Amino acid sequence: MGCTGGAQFPVELPRPLGIVFAEKKNGDIRVDELVEGGNAATSGKVLQGDRLVKCGLMDALVDCEGLGFDGVLDVLGGSPDSDVMTVVVERMVEEVCTDRLPSAAILRIAQAVRGR
Repeated sequence: MGCTGGAQFPVELPRPLGIVFAEKKNGDIRVDELVEGGNAATSGKVLQGDRLVKCGLMDALVDCEGLGFDGVLDVLGGSPDSDVMTVVVERMVEEVCTDRLPSAAILRIAQAVRGR
């Protein structure tokens, strides 16, 4: 049986991002939908339901917690000279309980996660 946990993914995307965000009752900003054929959808790195953790320019990311919907839009709309924005999204993932696996299997899982 696996364990659940959140994993964060930084994603650099060209503008326009092609993401429709929505603010949930608890204040989280979530990916509500991806624009078909848009930059986020074609990247395959952002999924509907992901929680927005940070956004902005890679060297000046802003924490989105407590920022609110309008604040997130202000950050994403800022820096008009930049063609690329970064979003850090969090996604619930099924984790493998590694204490039950042989070390070779753990190594293969780590390499797969790193894209090797």
